Amino acid sequence: MIVQNKIRPGAYIDFESVEQSGFKVGSRGIVTFPLVTEWGIDEELTTITYDDLINGVFKNKFGNTDTLLLELALLGCEKVLLYTINKGDKAGITLDGILIVTAKYSGEYGNKIAVGIKNKTFTTYLNGEVVVEQKINTYEEIKDNEYVTFEIVEGEDGTEEVQDSAYTFLSGGTKTSTNIDYDKYLNKIKTKTWNTLAVINKTNNDKAQAFIKNMREKERIKVQCVIVDDNANYEGTIKLIDQSVKYKDIIITSDKLTVFVAGITAGAKIEESNTGRITPFTEIIDEMTNTEIEEGIKQGYFLLTYRADKNVKCEYDINSFTNFTPSKSKDFSKNKIIRIIDEISNTIKTIFENNYSGKISNSQHGRDLFKTALITYFNSLLSLEAIDNFAPSDITVLEGEEKDSILVKVNIKPVDAVEKLYMLVVLR
Repeated sequence: MIVQNKIRPGAYIDFESVEQSGFKVGSRGIVTFPLVTEWGIDEELTTITYDDLINGVFKNKFGNTDTLLLELALLGCEKVLLYTINKGDKAGITLDGILIVTAKYSGEYGNKIAVGIKNKTFTTYLNGEVVVEQKINTYEEIKDNEYVTFEIVEGEDGTEEVQDSAYTFLSGGTKTSTNIDYDKYLNKIKTKTWNTLAVINKTNNDKAQAFIKNMREKERIKVQCVIVDDNANYEGTIKLIDQSVKYKDIIITSDKLTVFVAGITAGAKIEESNTGRITPFTEIIDEMTNTEIEEGIKQGYFLLTYRADKNVKCEYDINSFTNFTPSKSKDFSKNKIIRIIDEISNTIKTIFENNYSGKISNSQHGRDLFKTALITYFNSLLSLEAIDNFAPSDITVLEGEEKDSILVKVNIKPVDAVEKLYMLVVLR
């Protein structure tokens, strides 16, 4: 039953299982998590792609920050919505007693910046290489750039003609804090577009899970999180067991594995399952027995196991939900099914709010227009084999309890992946 008591105009979509007794598909592929950086803006969101890692864009923005977590995430998805933490002291010097030169951002990376003046050319260097050159006559003509800012010493005359000044490094840049204000981070991302949140530090598990539940059930934005935890039991939470793997001779612990699983979850198409997906890992440090794997699945863990050929695979694309009921069946534990119903919820909400809310009359004609749009959308899902056995008669659009509301009922059959083989071989 749908309770029709909402205050704000908008689309309110719920899903339930049927007891067994009787538009354009949205894009996916964005992971989010916070990261302490060596350089760059503090407490800001930045979108990072794999190309940014290999073409130098990331290094220019964030210095020598370790990119391992970003690489693991981007193995499976298109983008990372990165929240950067960079607290500390900014490097700087006073040049010729007149010009205060300060690194644009805090951190030790600022100590790799140098400046100098020769033949009325002010040059900024990074790691010994020229990055910015400015032709100037006086000190006040020098402009801030992406590496340093400038200020005239109080009481000095910035209109003086510049003199040659030796190549000099900035100093004093430090990283004084690596603490992440997780509440501020969650507040930043709540209005942004993303699919999966990776929780790297388990001390934030409770906050992340409460946030995800609020996003899914109150904000009606269907997202998931990946954590390392024993107690999670919710379709919005994917939980990993404490196991480690080897990647490029690096040991990846379970807390770092969250970004990889978040990446392949966000990046998977709605018609795809990650069950049996081959990973880039070469070894499982904590290999489990068959009995342990089966027990882990029963408890709702997303596990990494060996395939018969010793490739490391994703065992079963499930989330942590295990409290099955007639109205909320085992289907809700399958991430492929969750992707389908989340896609439906997010996309229909967008379709309704962008094209129909406040723009059509709540008449039979208006409701038929919306129904036609829904038929087109569900047919696109049918063509992708995300749903099965769909017919226009599976949709009804009725007048709601209030004059400005409509009630939509849709019968759908999400398509799961073939994940189990039962075969009887008869010998003759």
